[in-house]
Amino acid sequence: MTSGSISVQRGDQGTRARASSWDRNALLVVYLMWALTIFDLGRFLDGSLGVDGVFTRVPTLLVPLFLLVVATKGRKEAIYWPLTLFLLLHVLAMPFVDNRGRARISFECLYPYYLTYVATLSLVDAPRKCLPILIMFLLGFAFYGVQGLSQGLVPWQTALDENGFGALMVVGVAFAFPFARAARGKPLRVLAFATAALGIAGAVISFARGAFLALVAVGAYIWLLSPRKLTALLAGLVGVGVLLVVIQIRYPGGTFWQEMSTVEDAAENPEGQERWVINNLALEVFKRYPIFGVGASNFGPVAARTVTRDSARSSYSNPVAIYGRTLHNDFLQVLVEEGIVGFALYVWMIVDFFRRTRSMKKRSLAAPWRAAVRGRLELPMLAIGLEGAMIAYLVTALVYPQLYFHWYYSLITLAGSLTHASRQAARAEREARGHPAGPPPRFPGPAPRSGAWPGAGAALGTALRR
Repeated sequence: MTSGSISVQRGDQGTRARASSWDRNALLVVYLMWALTIFDLGRFLDGSLGVDGVFTRVPTLLVPLFLLVVATKGRKEAIYWPLTLFLLLHVLAMPFVDNRGRARISFECLYPYYLTYVATLSLVDAPRKCLPILIMFLLGFAFYGVQGLSQGLVPWQTALDENGFGALMVVGVAFAFPFARAARGKPLRVLAFATAALGIAGAVISFARGAFLALVAVGAYIWLLSPRKLTALLAGLVGVGVLLVVIQIRYPGGTFWQEMSTVEDAAENPEGQERWVINNLALEVFKRYPIFGVGASNFGPVAARTVTRDSARSSYSNPVAIYGRTLHNDFLQVLVEEGIVGFALYVWMIVDFFRRTRSMKKRSLAAPWRAAVRGRLELPMLAIGLEGAMIAYLVTALVYPQLYFHWYYSLITLAGSLTHASRQAARAEREARGHPAGPPPRFPGPAPRSGAWPGAGAALGTALRR
């Protein structure tokens, strides 16, 4: 072998090493973005240290790096059109909305979720790369649950008041219980079951009727889909035991059940009547702007400007008072603020989510996934956990505003990344099965002649592959 061929081979190895190092560093940035998103570390640190807007700007500082990742490692699967168009609606409406400040805040909540989706689908292309994200997602529920257990809310997170905290805990139960069933290692299984128990306690302590009803609905859904229904029933009975113990300790004397029994009368109490009026006003605003809506978080400003004064209304007879209000129904909020176009995109993402999770239950994807992660997590049960979490969100979103909190978008991203990674694993398994000696060369051709320069051929093949 000549010195020239050795230098070419070394150069080729150096290029591959640099590419591999870049991939690892870019993946660490993706994990960092997930940590910032799940734990809302920017807001948490700002609140803990008594500073304003210092750490919450970290996602914005990462934008150039994310754009570089997309430019160098982007795949067509990373551009998810319904989410892309949903974000674009927010951008295009910005110059025309009544209150640009409110629209800007909503956009600043949304675009990091979009960047996380794009970067995740660009770099997380193997099941083992999904594991840190799944564990962080599980820990997120425990992170908020521990902080909110004493008061039924998370003080530094405005979205997690009593209602929001209860809704989040139900989403956590829906994800954590199937996660525990999916885990094969004892530490991870114990962590997931503990998170589910914490979520049940948090849902009770929040004293939110909508959260309790969602908890019942999610429990029934998980049981119906569980392959081992007896085991699921026994675990569910343990969950009911946790529920009853927390109720007895926190709300002795039957006060909890008295509150839950007022669900049927919710529309007649002052809070229910107020929401009824707001929803009717929202439909009135929608009729004026049906196609593209009034813009993100601009229902209140537009309603205050366009709705006529009416002394017969039980509340908000003067519509100016509704200026700062937010709709307590995500579906209605999307319809009013993003119009029919935005609502269609929102529903498209939900339908596509369940299409993806359904594919994750197929053996053709589950078996390669299991082999890739060495049996640590079973893909079909993870799919049930994601579905349960989405159903918990959809049920609680009927009564609590959560549109610009990340759980909905994180679930969509997880479904996309797990489906993509499992398909990549299945493809690699098929190629290996079809070519026992290894994958075929990308550029097949005749064997090199004796005395040929193999290093130059390898370098040319590497250049062509790139």
